[in-house]
Amino acid sequence: MSERTLHFGADYYPEYWPRERWEVDARLMRDAGMDIVRVGEFAWRVFEPEEGAYDFELFDAAIEVLGRYGIRVMLCTPTAAIPVWVQQRYPDVNVLDVSGRRRSWGARKNWCYSNPTMRRLSRSITDAMAQHYAGHPNVVAWQTDNEFSYSGCVCDHCAAAFRRWLATRYESPEALNRAWGLRFWSMDIHDFDEMMPPLERAHSPAHLLDYRRFQSDQVMAFNREQVETIKAADCAAKVTHNFMTTYSGIDYRELARDLDFVANDMYPRDITRLEDCAYGHDVIRGYNGGPGFWMNELQCGYINRENQLRTPPPGMIRLWTHQAISQGADAIIYFRWRSCTGGCEQFHSGVVQHDGDPVSRSYREIVAIGEEVQRLRSEGVAGSSIENSVAILRSFDVARAMELYYGGRLFDYDAELQRYYRPILRQNVGVDVVHPEDDLSRYRVVFAPLLMLTTPDQIEGLRRYVAEGGVLVTSYRLGAYDLHAVVPTETLPGDSLVELFGVRIHEYDCLMTDAPADPTPLVAWDGETYGTCVWADMLEPTTAEVLARYTNEWYAPFAAVTRNRVGAGQAIYVGAGLDEAFYAHLVPWIVAEAGVSPFLETPEGVVAKVRLVEGQPLCFLLNMTTQEQVVPLPREMHDVLRGCATPPELILSPRDVAVLR
Repeated sequence: MSERTLHFGADYYPEYWPRERWEVDARLMRDAGMDIVRVGEFAWRVFEPEEGAYDFELFDAAIEVLGRYGIRVMLCTPTAAIPVWVQQRYPDVNVLDVSGRRRSWGARKNWCYSNPTMRRLSRSITDAMAQHYAGHPNVVAWQTDNEFSYSGCVCDHCAAAFRRWLATRYESPEALNRAWGLRFWSMDIHDFDEMMPPLERAHSPAHLLDYRRFQSDQVMAFNREQVETIKAADCAAKVTHNFMTTYSGIDYRELARDLDFVANDMYPRDITRLEDCAYGHDVIRGYNGGPGFWMNELQCGYINRENQLRTPPPGMIRLWTHQAISQGADAIIYFRWRSCTGGCEQFHSGVVQHDGDPVSRSYREIVAIGEEVQRLRSEGVAGSSIENSVAILRSFDVARAMELYYGGRLFDYDAELQRYYRPILRQNVGVDVVHPEDDLSRYRVVFAPLLMLTTPDQIEGLRRYVAEGGVLVTSYRLGAYDLHAVVPTETLPGDSLVELFGVRIHEYDCLMTDAPADPTPLVAWDGETYGTCVWADMLEPTTAEVLARYTNEWYAPFAAVTRNRVGAGQAIYVGAGLDEAFYAHLVPWIVAEAGVSPFLETPEGVVAKVRLVEGQPLCFLLNMTTQEQVVPLPREMHDVLRGCATPPELILSPRDVAVLR
């Protein structure tokens, strides 16, 4: 964003509330320190009551009222929810699912990205809005649609587009047959026109994976059309889309390429899992290419999904807010301003509740947070940097491949990554979550768990990183898939990865099954014995040294953890899923050996995060526990939120936050 300000606001739906209420809302927003609202993402029928007839009067009036109180808007294209006239005139725009059922009007995201009519309607409403609001002084940014997702559509339009997509990627049907291994079960094709979308649970994983890639590319094309349409009307417009953190239905890394900045939606739900929130923020910052992402929807109270969920205790919204800012957010927009009286989200809390009364605890808490946000604005947080020496690799291709075997899930990919993430977070060492093909040269340590699907380019990049002095850590199932989710014929992990990690694997054991088996393997390391789970690769060193061994049953002859020195660096292979205590021991040892130290020592459960403002550290201390914590400080600092010097020992109340300069 060109404007370097820390935005603070809420999602607002003026179309739902009486006009005489707008001024009351705008005044309450201003009093809470808000400067922005997101509007319009579900208002297609308001903007275009009938096809080709556009009406902007309601939003023009609402934006004018908001502007009088210093509230600017992020304007959304409204294509997430189709009006009934689309359904009645063009019923085939709706998704056709694998059971042959056509979805219908009445929900959202129920239409097909490949449908040419839907694409035309999307371009038309986007162009009309973009032309009308081009250069509007109160429109600070745009959002395309809302929460793009995998549609699962298998309609004729998708089938035809999928065949064209395959023809551009494979030289011939025979090349496709070879790449996917389609001689199995007589699935090979002689013409691209014979290929169909996957409809069966037991389809080839390669078929399922490429269909997901195809559908992801359809989303990219749909989004790109909207972005280009907006920018054709106003070349200075800043355009984003709201991601859903670790969602693997579409390739967010590719989607981000067409956006000016990335936005995210986060609903922590489980208030005890703040480490999951931290991981999600780091994932989103990776897609954004660094700090400056926006939180377009952040939970600000109870929410309803399958049922109504718990109300966050006092202090939790504040903790979520500062956690997001500490990890790179330059805008906090709560969902939503006011609880809605109807619809399937009618028991979804707002900043103010159904009665609109500002005495609600959520409003009073957010007023106090708004005062703190103003202090952070004064410190110049927006646009500040985050510099880390440790990275975790995360790939959408791996995430998708994990979800496609026999219609189930091979592994919980993000859970495997978080085995390594949690000890790094607790150590107060900053970590970036990046893609295997990103530039890794600035990192001293790179963790690459469950790197099951690899490409030659990725392997060469990892080899170069290690040879130049990096420390690379991987886990079980390394190299078990090629680009098409087909198992290679080389001995695992494949010749080039054997050279890098110095091990071969002829035996492995799945530890997730309930089938009778020998006792699960045990691993001895550094004087302790650890239990195992999920998976165990039986490592046979070629050039690697053994760091840990299995100790029982038939596993005993094999190595469990190895280290191979390549050039100036080292490649470590952790062959099994192990007890959490193992990672709490191993990960800090690896990080310290690489010369990376924490910014600040804190008690268990207190996390320190740093943003660099003009090169100087601004340290966020987050008490993620329900107990009072005492943090010894190495020197006197300035407490930005309290406006005073710090004592030698800083006392943090439960769920408390301090920002230190």
